[in-house]
Amino acid sequence: MFLNVFGELPQPLIDTQILAAFCGRPMSWGFASMVEEYSGVTLDKSESRTDWLARPLTERQCEYASGGCLVSVTDHRKAYGRNGGLRLATCGAG
Repeated sequence: MFLNVFGELPQPLIDTQILAAFCGRPMSWGFASMVEEYSGVTLDKSESRTDWLARPLTERQCEYASGGCLVSVTDHRKAYGRNGGLRLATCGAG
């Protein structure tokens, strides 16, 4: 989406599924499972399979997307040190 709309990709871009695989999780491990294990927050996945290409997004889609972003930032800060370096010791620590 960023490439199509803005002509560039955000940097750095983190694929949480690949990051989780490096921490010993299966590639099928989803974002919601990761969030729940590391933060204790259960995401409402009812909007995860809706049509994200349709515009405008529904209010529920926007709420789902923003909730994921807030939790993602929290998880990112837990996985990375203050200086931005990955602390591999946190992988799988739960």
